[in-house]
Amino acid sequence: MQVTVELYATFGQYLPPGSSGRKTSLALSDGATVDTVIDHFKLPREMGMIILHNGHQAKNEDQLQDADTLSFFPPLAGGSPLAWPPLAGPGRGDRAGP
Repeated sequence: MQVTVELYATFGQYLPPGSSGRKTSLALSDGATVDTVIDHFKLPREMGMIILHNGHQAKNEDQLQDADTLSFFPPLAGGSPLAWPPLAGPGRGDRAGP
């Protein structure tokens, strides 16, 4: 089976030479999982990652099907206590902005 793998931000360095943008195609055996892809690209598990399987949050044990897309993102920054309380705006609390 063939799956598309997208590696974003710092994970882009794990793409093979000749990859198009941040994507590559990968041939896998039946029964392959998200873990199979992580191992194939030697992605650093200790770093943590956000994984989407066809646009939905994935688990490492999810089995893949032909033509699936896996997208890998490194951890996102944010949530600093220095930014509290949040600025005003839709979904940002009721504090008045500047």
